[in-house]
Amino acid sequence: MPAVLAEDGCLAYGPAVDVASGIPIQPAPRLDTVVVIEQWRDLPALRAHLVAPHMAAYRERVQGLVQGVQLQVLEPA
Repeated sequence: MPAVLAEDGCLAYGPAVDVASGIPIQPAPRLDTVVVIEQWRDLPALRAHLVAPHMAAYRERVQGLVQGVQLQVLEPA
């Protein structure tokens, strides 16, 4: 189990990739993109995760493999 799933406040955490659906409104699949979908109990839990030692170690390990990172925080409407 990834260390993230054991963190206080982590409700869900997993990778996803684009699927070619054939639905006209969907853009072409991004073959070089992985989206990590995370669900956190609250913003303080997310903020704690972002500065956790295992996340710093992870960023160090993948820095040569990652072209860019974006973060988007959403909540149910």
